[in-house]
Amino acid sequence: MKRFLQVFLAVALLGLPVLGFAANAPKSVPAPTKPVADVTGLTSWANNGNVVLNWNDPPGASGFQITYTGADGNVQTVMAKPGDGKAGVTLSSDLPSGTVQTPPDPKSKTGWVTQANNVDFTVKSVGMDGKTMSPGVVTSAYAYSINDGDTAWLLISAAIVLMMTIPGLALFYGGMVRRKNILATIYYSLGSVLVVSVLWVIVQYTLGFRGFGNNGVWGDLSAFMHNGVLFATGHGQNTQPWHGAPTIPESVYSMFQLMFAIITVALISGAIVERMSITAWLIFSAVWSLIVYMPLSHMVWAGGWLANPNGLASLFGSAAVANGQGAIDFAGGLVVHTSSGISALVLALMLGPRVRYGKDPIIPNNIAFTFLGAALLWVGWFGFNAGSATSAGTLAGSAFFVTNTATAMAGLTWAIIEYIHHKKPTVIGAVTGAVAGLVAITPASGYVDATGALFIGIIVAIVCYMSVAFLKKALGYDDALDTFGVHAVGGMTGALLTGVFCNPDIGAYFSGKPVQGVFYSGNWTQLGIQAASVLVAVLIAVVGTILSYGITRIFTKVRVEPQEEVTGLDQCLLGEKQGER
Repeated sequence: MKRFLQVFLAVALLGLPVLGFAANAPKSVPAPTKPVADVTGLTSWANNGNVVLNWNDPPGASGFQITYTGADGNVQTVMAKPGDGKAGVTLSSDLPSGTVQTPPDPKSKTGWVTQANNVDFTVKSVGMDGKTMSPGVVTSAYAYSINDGDTAWLLISAAIVLMMTIPGLALFYGGMVRRKNILATIYYSLGSVLVVSVLWVIVQYTLGFRGFGNNGVWGDLSAFMHNGVLFATGHGQNTQPWHGAPTIPESVYSMFQLMFAIITVALISGAIVERMSITAWLIFSAVWSLIVYMPLSHMVWAGGWLANPNGLASLFGSAAVANGQGAIDFAGGLVVHTSSGISALVLALMLGPRVRYGKDPIIPNNIAFTFLGAALLWVGWFGFNAGSATSAGTLAGSAFFVTNTATAMAGLTWAIIEYIHHKKPTVIGAVTGAVAGLVAITPASGYVDATGALFIGIIVAIVCYMSVAFLKKALGYDDALDTFGVHAVGGMTGALLTGVFCNPDIGAYFSGKPVQGVFYSGNWTQLGIQAASVLVAVLIAVVGTILSYGITRIFTKVRVEPQEEVTGLDQCLLGEKQGER
């Protein structure tokens, strides 16, 4: 009878989301408006009570024609020359009432828009022969300005995402290692913050996030040393937003994305704790950030080859291009978790197992630390996912909600599986399941509803538990803190399930067209695109990690000596020792 009740409870739990799908039957919906520039780089923003247009000049253009509907209802035409799009074309006359208001504070440099959707600007380039280029470069954008609420939300999100690494991840990992290595484990996370923060300012941001919409692998050097991000040359503080987040300053967006780059590197350390040199870790962090993280972040979040409909999606036929499809990864299933988890496994295999791994018991030194770290990760993840909406609106609220839902569902499912398997649920098991849920909902958080979140939580808990409890033991690799088993497996699972459960009512592709997945749209192509994007991320992570390891070996020894492992890295590498209890 006891076994029957266990199985009944598990089946009942797994069946709950089915009721949600019955209540949310697929339906056709109109395409949502995406008020941002498309791949030609057109943006419009408000400054000093005027609307300013920017765009990227296509090759061969001799001029540009700007059209919009004026206050009198008639179509207005303004001509511009090459280079004007980069400098900015100011439109101050004949705009409908309420388009742009002058801010109440005369010292403010930035106005704001009260009706974002009431002016449709079109820019058409004209070729050298005086005729419209074929194909014509035609696009639309809406007037925007810096929004205080959105900016405040991104600043808060950036701060709590940093909290995920220090102290969140440092405590989470630090509590699971042996006492003699706790400080060195914390230092891996701290070192990631130090190295990546400096590298980001110099070159990583500009290569990752400039060149917006270029359908490429990396950006450009236009913001080298953060030039023009904090201050616009000759014009004081830069009030123009980044193309992909039109209501917040580019400096704030850069800081938000920096926190993602930091924690991605820090996650890798979970697989190699208790045996990798601190010096080698700092060098590896810098090299890996440029070789692996930088191209993935550009290809997914800056309109590069994976997200652009003219990139990876074009391999799936003209219909995928026409639908505006591309890889969808809202907050880092591919860029953060798949890349870090796969790299963690590769690095662990190259370093080899710890001394006497599998022979001596490895007891966590402080499970309470691990719980506190997991709690900080859970809270910080709301900034991670909801912050990726880049605005304090309905999408942020939806991402916040489904993040919590999937996390709780995964933690509960893991606890049930663990009870059935071992007769006792554990704190480490519950928080590991919760983190798996956080990982899997990350790519989907801006695209799925609550029902999809429940399914994702259940599925990822089962898959990650199998990986941690059975696959690791069967293959014998020393992934010390299960970075591969949770982050790689969970990230890939979440990326694939995003293509299954994405809801056109909620999310849009990079192109601005509504997402089309399997359940709500019957579109299996998106699942194929997601699978292909996972393969690309895995390939980049494997090759990039091998290269990063090889480059690191040129400068220093990567692994500590066996005797140093036995003594402990805290004392041997840091000259410090955690006090006795």
